[in-house]
Amino acid sequence: MNGIVLVLSRWLHQICLALWIGGLPVIGAIVAPVAFRRAGLETEQAGNVVGTVFLRFNVVCYVAGALILLSQLIEWGLVREATARWRKLAGLRLLMTGTLVGLTFYLGLSVAPQMFRDRAAGEKAAFDAAHDDYATLANVQLALAAGAAFLTAMMSLGAARATSKDSVEREEEVRHL
Repeated sequence: MNGIVLVLSRWLHQICLALWIGGLPVIGAIVAPVAFRRAGLETEQAGNVVGTVFLRFNVVCYVAGALILLSQLIEWGLVREATARWRKLAGLRLLMTGTLVGLTFYLGLSVAPQMFRDRAAGEKAAFDAAHDDYATLANVQLALAAGAAFLTAMMSLGAARATSKDSVEREEEVRHL
């Protein structure tokens, strides 16, 4: 039963990370340019569209982040014979993911609302500064998510090596019998 839970947990982890890693560039590289340059919208309308998309994506990321953290904690609890290297990688990944989730809440609950208030008040300089902060921190989000995915791959490599080593040892034990 633990094996099934572990597999489902890892699968959920990867799906949520893929959603996050894929969603940010899609919004930034496809949705925003289309809204501002190709859809024939006024700048304010395009800003409303992109802002609404980001707000909804933030909610998706809140849920994905919670599921990622939960899956990492489940994995930590179920992996019994982890090497010290695996535990270090898992700890670093948990730290990166926690930072990613915290940053997402900060962007969604602090920076984005400030941008909307500044735009509504006609404070262009304040809006531009908040927008620059949001864009910079969104890039940090992407780097953290990609880093967590990389660490997951590194942890899988270690598990694959351990599994293949265990298999070789078992085969040798069988040969000696």
